[in-house]
Amino acid sequence: MENVIYEVEDHDGVMKKMDKRTLKDSLDDDIQSVKKTYRYNEKTYIMTLFSTEHNFSSHEYIEHYRSLPDFYGKDVLSEFDISVIKKLN
Repeated sequence: MENVIYEVEDHDGVMKKMDKRTLKDSLDDDIQSVKKTYRYNEKTYIMTLFSTEHNFSSHEYIEHYRSLPDFYGKDVLSEFDISVIKKLN
C-alpha cells in the first residue's frame, strides 16, 4: 500500500487531506466523514471509514473491510484505521 492519505470533511463541508499523525490529532474535531485514499498495484482506492450519511456500526465497517480479497491490498485495514472507525462510529 502506497501514499495513504486521509480525506476529512467537517460539518461545514470543508475537506482537508491529512496524514496519519495529523488525523490522529484531529479526531476530536467536528467530523462529517473520513475517507482513506491509497494506491496499490498502480490503482487508487478510496475507503470510507466514517460518514454521517450512513448508519453502519463500527463492527459492520470492520467486518466489511476485513472480508475484502487481497486484490485491494494485503493489509487494507490497518490497526490505525480500526481505531478511527471505533472512535467515530
